[in-house]
Amino acid sequence: MNKLKIFIWRISLMIAIIVLISCASNSGFRYTDEEGTIFNAAMTSDLRAETIDDYESAIALYQRYLTKYPQGRYIEGAKKNMDSIRIKIEEIKNEPKHRAELSKIDKNNLNELKEFIHRYPKGSKNSAAMQAREYIENIIVEEIKLKGVGTRFSIPEMVSQTCEPNFDCVGKATVISQGDMMGLELSYPGDSFPFHGFTPLPFNRWGNGSIIRFKGTHEIEGIKFTGDEIEPLSFMLLNKKGLIYLYGKGMVILKNGEQVILNDDNE
Repeated sequence: MNKLKIFIWRISLMIAIIVLISCASNSGFRYTDEEGTIFNAAMTSDLRAETIDDYESAIALYQRYLTKYPQGRYIEGAKKNMDSIRIKIEEIKNEPKHRAELSKIDKNNLNELKEFIHRYPKGSKNSAAMQAREYIENIIVEEIKLKGVGTRFSIPEMVSQTCEPNFDCVGKATVISQGDMMGLELSYPGDSFPFHGFTPLPFNRWGNGSIIRFKGTHEIEGIKFTGDEIEPLSFMLLNKKGLIYLYGKGMVILKNGEQVILNDDNE
């Protein structure tokens, strides 16, 4: 009888270990705790949202987090994101009007595009406001290709990388953070990159011609970027030139402590 009990106990222990290993493997690279996992699920839903239904689902997930962890580590971020989502929902409702107005604007006219953004500064992913910002980026990129970098602010030590064989490391994305997490967001309609969502930031794998935006404060390779939440700092990586400022508002603190204020007028 004692041997049978020992056998059953060992089997139970093995099952418990297997369950624990399974739970740990499913919790992702960043989290081994339930609070972080629930908050990360809400943010992932938020990042992927495109329709009103999507955003309402994200709000429900944030509310689930707040209900379960009223004194949690990420309550401020959850509340802020919920307020932001509610604004996005209203913007989606007004989107047909904004798109109709954008369709009448010359897509190669920087002044007209900037005036449109000033009228409608906020917008969800794939909105008219984001499309207008992407048009502005494209105009500036083409200008640099034709006329060169000129006097634009640049960070020469941040150089582009050589892509690995069969790996496309050239793309466009926005660097974002929430709490202790940093990752890449596909913010504009034409954005694409192998890495997005809240993952370890693979900055050293950006290739020549990539466009990198900074929203919020981030320190990368000893350089601190602080980009506006609505008009994030936008840069392009160029071979032998470094990280070139394109558009947006914010500040860069270089390794030597020098502070550089950037806005739409910096070139």
